Amino acid sequence: MRIYDKTLKEIYGDVPWQFRIVIWAGLAFIALTIIYVPYVYYNLGKHEARASVLSIPNKPKYILGALDPSIAYNGNNFFLAHTVVLQSDIKDNSFIPTEVRIAVGSNFCHSWGMLTGGFVTRSEEIIGPDAKTPVKKGVWRIETPTLVYDPEDKGREWKLYAYKYFWAQDVPLARLYGVIVYKYASEENILSGKWSSEEWMLSASDQSPPYPYNQVVKATLNKINPALADVYFYSRPSVINIDNTLVMSLSAYVKGRDTPDRIIIIASKDHGKTWHYLGTALKHDDVPAIKEDMTTLQGGTLIVHNKQPYLAAVFGNDKIAATGTQIFGFSNISKATLLNDQVTGKPMILNYIPLHSRLTKIGGGFATYNDACKSGVITAERSGDSGRYEMFQTQRLPLPVK
Repeated sequence: MRIYDKTLKEIYGDVPWQFRIVIWAGLAFIALTIIYVPYVYYNLGKHEARASVLSIPNKPKYILGALDPSIAYNGNNFFLAHTVVLQSDIKDNSFIPTEVRIAVGSNFCHSWGMLTGGFVTRSEEIIGPDAKTPVKKGVWRIETPTLVYDPEDKGREWKLYAYKYFWAQDVPLARLYGVIVYKYASEENILSGKWSSEEWMLSASDQSPPYPYNQVVKATLNKINPALADVYFYSRPSVINIDNTLVMSLSAYVKGRDTPDRIIIIASKDHGKTWHYLGTALKHDDVPAIKEDMTTLQGGTLIVHNKQPYLAAVFGNDKIAATGTQIFGFSNISKATLLNDQVTGKPMILNYIPLHSRLTKIGGGFATYNDACKSGVITAERSGDSGRYEMFQTQRLPLPVK
């Protein structure tokens, strides 16, 4: 090749040696860039894979989506319990019903299909303590499910718990008429959607819910330990199985506070027939000391990673009600004690999983996880992108990779 009657070699020979260094440095930079960019993409980028919306084909048309994921695995199948928000048959959207559905996963949790089963909502006019006077019309909402695999309890291997309450646009009434409900399915029946009838398993006291509804509640938690005497109602059950012991976390509410006062831990050694109190894992008053820009405790869920239990808690502030997922470890789960920061003496955050869409005032962060599932921690939030509640496959582990 000739340029103005000179070859490239002749032109290069005319270049001063100082500029030759610049030329070679530039060529070296271009070569390294060509090599380095693919390296970053294939080796580092895969650890920061973007979260994706968890999609369940053929699901009903929810008006606000799906949330509150809880995953369990029996070595063959993944099952996902979750809350769905349904189209209401009542014109006033304040009566929007929620209920619990079950999905089955494949391809290590990357693909999902809907099953029958779960908890179904219904409309009702509740009656007063005289067992005959109508009180109010509304809907029984069922939310925040937790699914656990209990292989030693033959015929009841799959256990499903959720929070059920009566909604009639009356918050005090909803808090009074609330209960932890339960169903079970056998190993053979879960895929066909054959679950037991609904049982009202746990409530706060003999008067919650009031007569005659309290007559069908199996147990009242406030009786099992004096530390629970001030709890008005419980919500958001989350259950894991540790060495054939069922361990459940609950959000405990007291009068005068709209958000949980604390997260308590209870346990059962007889497959959920009876429960005993282990302790309080996290308190509302701890939150500002743990994370200075946070002011409220919104609740939490239990997860297991590498055979160790963790608490996935959600905090909030005056801008966003739920700001993502804070991961805490247990120093002794049998006493419900978390690992503490050596400087502050308060529970120590081991990891933080942020929200995954444009921010909304509601936010999210309630999480579930299974080691065999290759989509990372699964969370849910009110998405600022879709305007719906969405579940996200975060591609993140509960603890950061060292």
